[in-house]
Amino acid sequence: MSKSKPVRRKQAFEVEPLNWVAPKKAVVETDQEAKVDASSDQAQDS
Repeated sequence: MSKSKPVRRKQAFEVEPLNWVAPKKAVVETDQEAKVDASSDQAQDS
């Protein structure tokens, strides 16, 4: 029992940061893509 507890804790620590970072990265990437799309649209208009 005592051996499986630290392993579980380690997994939680390893998994949570990934879940934290991935969505933030995805949001930043989509934001950048949206900005690029907007600037390219403006360039095409002018």
